[in-house]
Amino acid sequence: MVGKAFKAEEGRIKILGSFNAIMYEAEAFACTVQIMSETMGARKTYAIFREAGKIAVANMIKTLGLQPKPQIFMKFLPLSEFYGWGKFEIRKFQIENKINIEFAIVNSPIVEYALKRYGRNSKVCNFYRGIVSGFLSVVFKKELDVQEERCMCNGFPHCPFRVMSD
Repeated sequence: MVGKAFKAEEGRIKILGSFNAIMYEAEAFACTVQIMSETMGARKTYAIFREAGKIAVANMIKTLGLQPKPQIFMKFLPLSEFYGWGKFEIRKFQIENKINIEFAIVNSPIVEYALKRYGRNSKVCNFYRGIVSGFLSVVFKKELDVQEERCMCNGFPHCPFRVMSD
């Protein structure tokens, strides 16, 4: 889906012919998230990326003429790799009765640079928590919180996250 949908022209990067994207070097982005988290706090940084996730998914849904259904989360996962955020591996996707989603970020250049620059003090996962929370909140039509269970910056092989609702 993604490979044919990318076009750069007239100073703009267009995805799917209609929405604009930017390219941002991974180490610089890790630094940006770190500084945001250190100066504004983790909660505020998370909230900023949560709103960004809501805007991005709303634009994608509108552009593609889709209905905001939970299954589109799976369809948009390849975009995370295209954007260079790393690979999202879905470990659990239970949406009947109550929401229980588990996913992990693997092979992320953003996390790798954060680990190298900030080690255990890295705050880069505020980006992932926020962007996915915003995305899922739109498609499930209710506010959802994403929790990081472990982090590569603390010695784990990947960063697993969980989303649950009552």
